[in-house]
Amino acid sequence: MTDQPITAVLTRRDGSWHPSPYAAGPFGGLHGGVIAAGLLAAMAELPAVAGDPAVLNVQLLRAPKLAPFSIEAAQIRSGRRSSSAEATLTQDGREMARATAMFASPAQLTDIDVPSIDPIDTAQLSAPEEKRIGTGPWSLGGDWFWSAFEVRLDADGGFWFRPRIPVIEGASAAATVVAIADWSSGLFRPDRMGPRRIAAWPNAELSVHLARPAAQIDPRGWFGVSGASAWNGLGWGYTGATLRDSEKTLARSAQACILTPAESTT
Repeated sequence: MTDQPITAVLTRRDGSWHPSPYAAGPFGGLHGGVIAAGLLAAMAELPAVAGDPAVLNVQLLRAPKLAPFSIEAAQIRSGRRSSSAEATLTQDGREMARATAMFASPAQLTDIDVPSIDPIDTAQLSAPEEKRIGTGPWSLGGDWFWSAFEVRLDADGGFWFRPRIPVIEGASAAATVVAIADWSSGLFRPDRMGPRRIAAWPNAELSVHLARPAAQIDPRGWFGVSGASAWNGLGWGYTGATLRDSEKTLARSAQACILTPAESTT
């Protein structure tokens, strides 16, 4: 880390990716959303990749430290309407995460559009209750990824995020969308962060399907997420979520939850 002003959650210099304190997850290492954003940004910069990200699949293999890391990206396929890429994140010589993505090239279809939804009046959004949320679902008492956003609630229990600083300087708004998608399992867990936590889980994977070109998304605007989780007594489950801005759906995400007893993580 340096004493320079923090201009983004994640920056690139000298051939490496450098996380700021805002890149931290709830347990001190890199937040899964920051990992997903970095992997997507690296694939989107490949010269032969054209179009906007349509699908991102991330496997979180190990928990990276809050320290510099490398990402290697390569093209898998290039077609007329879509192209595919893969990327690997390594730290200290170990593979920590890997991802694949599909990018879609535009074709004008005048009769197809992402449906508009009821507009949200952002002036009516309320601040999260301090007693329930604090500085985040897991109150760390310092800066972490939650601190990089202004956070509000809507009347239906959805969470809204507006970046205080870019997730990645110069990356498209799609990187912010996938980063926020990673919040869903924590925000919409069955026990809703109540006084008794049923279980915890290592963050294992994230899949996001995007429905809007990045050019149509305000990277400094409000991003809403609503979702639900289903867990079973054998130790796994999933979370499904919908992401939107103030006008239309942005993406849908899914995340597997591999559960462990809550008391084993305290």
